[in-house]
Amino acid sequence: MTDTQKGFTLLELSIVLVIIGLITGGIFVGIDLIRSAELLSVVKDVDKLKTAINTFKLKYNCLPGDCAFATDFFPGGVGDCSTSTLGQTNTCNGNGNGFVD
Repeated sequence: MTDTQKGFTLLELSIVLVIIGLITGGIFVGIDLIRSAELLSVVKDVDKLKTAINTFKLKYNCLPGDCAFATDFFPGGVGDCSTSTLGQTNTCNGNGNGFVD
Protein backbone atom coordinates (compact mmCIF):
# COMPACT_ATOMS: atom_id res chain seq x y z
CA MET A 1 0.00 0.00 0.00
CA THR A 2 1.38 3.39 -0.98
CA ASP A 3 0.75 6.62 0.87
CA THR A 4 0.29 9.42 -1.62
CA GLN A 5 -0.88 12.80 -0.51
CA LYS A 6 -3.05 14.75 -2.84
CA GLY A 7 -2.78 18.53 -3.01
CA PHE A 8 -0.87 21.38 -4.50
CA THR A 9 2.81 21.97 -3.96
CA LEU A 10 4.16 25.28 -2.77
CA LEU A 11 5.59 25.90 -6.26
CA GLU A 12 2.23 25.37 -7.95
CA LEU A 13 0.49 27.70 -5.51
CA SER A 14 3.12 30.40 -5.99
CA ILE A 15 2.78 30.19 -9.79
CA VAL A 16 -1.00 30.58 -9.52
CA LEU A 17 -0.58 33.58 -7.20
CA VAL A 18 1.88 35.22 -9.61
CA ILE A 19 -0.53 34.73 -12.52
CA ILE A 20 -3.42 36.20 -10.51
CA GLY A 21 -1.22 39.17 -9.56
CA LEU A 22 -0.25 39.80 -13.18
CA ILE A 23 -3.87 39.69 -14.32
CA THR A 24 -4.95 42.06 -11.53
CA GLY A 25 -2.07 44.43 -12.26
CA GLY A 26 -2.93 44.44 -15.95
CA ILE A 27 -6.53 45.32 -15.21
CA PHE A 28 -5.54 48.25 -12.98
CA VAL A 29 -3.04 49.55 -15.54
CA GLY A 30 -5.72 49.32 -18.25
CA ILE A 31 -8.18 51.28 -16.11
CA ASP A 32 -5.54 53.96 -15.48
CA LEU A 33 -4.78 54.21 -19.21
CA ILE A 34 -8.46 54.61 -20.07
CA ARG A 35 -8.92 57.33 -17.42
CA SER A 36 -5.79 59.12 -18.63
CA ALA A 37 -7.06 59.05 -22.23
CA GLU A 38 -10.43 60.47 -21.12
CA LEU A 39 -8.76 63.33 -19.24
CA LEU A 40 -6.46 64.06 -22.18
CA SER A 41 -9.51 64.25 -24.45
CA VAL A 42 -11.17 66.78 -22.13
CA VAL A 43 -8.01 68.90 -22.04
CA LYS A 44 -7.86 68.88 -25.85
CA ASP A 45 -11.52 69.93 -26.06
CA VAL A 46 -10.88 72.83 -23.67
CA ASP A 47 -7.89 73.92 -25.75
CA LYS A 48 -10.01 73.83 -28.91
CA LEU A 49 -12.68 75.91 -27.19
CA LYS A 50 -10.08 78.47 -26.04
CA THR A 51 -8.72 78.69 -29.58
CA ALA A 52 -12.20 79.19 -31.03
CA ILE A 53 -13.03 81.91 -28.49
CA ASN A 54 -9.73 83.72 -29.13
CA THR A 55 -10.26 83.52 -32.90
CA PHE A 56 -13.77 84.96 -32.54
CA LYS A 57 -12.45 87.71 -30.24
CA LEU A 58 -9.70 88.66 -32.71
CA LYS A 59 -12.14 88.76 -35.61
CA TYR A 60 -15.07 90.60 -33.97
CA ASN A 61 -13.36 92.31 -31.00
CA CYS A 62 -15.82 90.85 -28.47
CA LEU A 63 -16.58 87.58 -26.74
CA PRO A 64 -19.07 85.20 -28.36
CA GLY A 65 -22.38 85.78 -26.59
CA ASP A 66 -21.38 89.26 -25.35
CA CYS A 67 -21.07 91.32 -28.54
CA ALA A 68 -22.65 94.73 -28.07
CA PHE A 69 -23.19 94.95 -31.85
CA ALA A 70 -23.97 91.32 -32.69
CA THR A 71 -26.86 92.25 -34.96
CA ASP A 72 -24.39 94.22 -37.12
CA PHE A 73 -22.17 91.15 -37.57
CA PHE A 74 -24.93 88.54 -37.77
CA PRO A 75 -28.10 89.94 -39.32
CA GLY A 76 -31.09 87.80 -40.08
CA GLY A 77 -32.29 86.96 -36.62
CA VAL A 78 -35.98 86.29 -36.27
CA GLY A 79 -38.05 88.02 -33.60
CA ASP A 80 -36.64 89.73 -30.58
CA CYS A 81 -34.53 88.44 -27.72
CA SER A 82 -37.35 88.36 -25.18
CA THR A 83 -39.25 85.67 -27.06
CA SER A 84 -38.13 82.26 -28.20
CA THR A 85 -39.31 80.89 -31.53
CA LEU A 86 -39.16 77.13 -31.86
CA GLY A 87 -36.51 76.01 -34.34
CA GLN A 88 -35.31 79.53 -35.16
CA THR A 89 -32.35 81.44 -33.79
CA ASN A 90 -32.63 85.02 -32.63
CA THR A 91 -29.61 87.31 -32.95
CA CYS A 92 -29.31 89.39 -29.81
CA ASN A 93 -26.85 92.03 -28.72
CA GLY A 94 -24.87 91.47 -25.55
CA ASN A 95 -23.99 94.22 -23.10
CA GLY A 96 -20.25 94.21 -23.93
CA ASN A 97 -19.12 93.90 -20.31
CA GLY A 98 -16.66 91.06 -21.00
CA PHE A 99 -18.80 88.37 -19.37
CA VAL A 100 -21.13 85.89 -21.06
CA ASP A 101 -24.30 86.09 -18.96
